Amino acid sequence: MIDQHYIDQFKQDVQILTADEIFDRYVAVDECAGFPGLDQAALRTRVASHFGVDAADVLVVGSAKIGFRLTDRKPKEDEEPRPAFSPFYEGSDVDLAIVSERVFDEIWKRAFEFWHTSGYSRALGYWAAGRDFRNYIFRGWMRPDKLPSEGAFSYKDQWF
Repeated sequence: MIDQHYIDQFKQDVQILTADEIFDRYVAVDECAGFPGLDQAALRTRVASHFGVDAADVLVVGSAKIGFRLTDRKPKEDEEPRPAFSPFYEGSDVDLAIVSERVFDEIWKRAFEFWHTSGYSRALGYWAAGRDFRNYIFRGWMRPDKLPSEGAFSYKDQWF
């Protein structure tokens, strides 16, 4: 369980350390503060194999890694609110980052071709998460939950 001192230290560090220093201190460490029993090596190796990248290109991030949420989460119907700095818990997911220009470009091209050839570009609302996908892609993030799940685009299912 994450103690308040650890969270307070993180808040202080964010104010004074560089992004690289925060990464080194909280993400690039061997342990997952929120999920200490997680076999990171096995998970990273399996994901890396699936995407054809090195295990070093797969990182555990988010609340599983640092031990707490960084943002407020709006609860779904059957959930309790999860405010920022609340600890990782049994209902939390484990977020992974795949740092690969090749994988990013490959998925981006597939999504663009699908959007362009499927009629999504002309049918407003057909790809419900399309606007969110574009907003994330402009920031350099590829969110698989924002990929199309309609029609012939099966890559989202393969990802999950």
